[in-house]
Amino acid sequence: MLAFPHQFSAQVMVYNPAMLSELGYDAVPTTVEDFKAIACTANDLTTEAGGDVQGFPITTDASAFESWVASMGGSIYDADASAFTFADNQAVADSLALYKDLYDSGCGYIPAERFAEQADFGLGLNPFFVTSTAGFTFIKQALVDNSAAFRLRRRVVPVHRRQPDGAGVRSQHHHVPEHAGRTAFASWLFLKYLISPEVAAMWSAGSGYFNPIPSTSEMMTEDMFTAYSSIYPYFTAANELLGSGVTLYSSPSISAYGTVRGAISEAIANVTTNGMSVEDAVATLQAAADQAVADSQ
Repeated sequence: MLAFPHQFSAQVMVYNPAMLSELGYDAVPTTVEDFKAIACTANDLTTEAGGDVQGFPITTDASAFESWVASMGGSIYDADASAFTFADNQAVADSLALYKDLYDSGCGYIPAERFAEQADFGLGLNPFFVTSTAGFTFIKQALVDNSAAFRLRRRVVPVHRRQPDGAGVRSQHHHVPEHAGRTAFASWLFLKYLISPEVAAMWSAGSGYFNPIPSTSEMMTEDMFTAYSSIYPYFTAANELLGSGVTLYSSPSISAYGTVRGAISEAIANVTTNGMSVEDAVATLQAAADQAVADSQ
């Protein structure tokens, strides 16, 4: 099986600068310590319409979790050993402890349904959340739908004071089976077309995803974003952010990764709504990851 990395998106923290100002903060949090302080302070707010601000929305999204791990100087996979490394991993334990602390202290909440954190953000019911840059279109629409008076901003996920700035990056792959025949040949011709600079640039403008074709960067003008012109400034800023010296992290590109993402989601649920200890959740996650790798071989 041949795989070509085509869809790239970065994990960033989207925030409401007006709410931060109301809380007495003149800048977005750059450390986990400041992030937690703002989440807890925001939890005491009530909007003009009587809405209850709930702090940080805790989702079970594996990409967001990996971004927290990366921001704390860690990773979840050792490519040399071909193994996931959740156990005895301080960054993993710290990330799960962050989720648990936010939930147990009431400074974080579980959104009512998938992507509800976007609607809550548009309603001014949370100060910030972690999301993919490919979601800018939907976030902007949530602001429009709720007549939000503020403009969103974005930055990399906060870090511990001892770590450099980091940004999580996730890629998705197109696959071509390695065998002869017209189907494989047609797939190859399609991919060859899809990654030509002009088509790749058009695809990025229409989808909000980055792509791995360097020559497209000069083609990504505002005119290309015909359907989503409002996201052009955010897409461009995020693209520049990835090349600004931040520490980049990419999810492991192995067949077991999809199954492990589900196990990560379960681990987040375990330390929050299920009340499990971080230690037990990590042990359960490592066992599930080991089994996923074994099953994929």
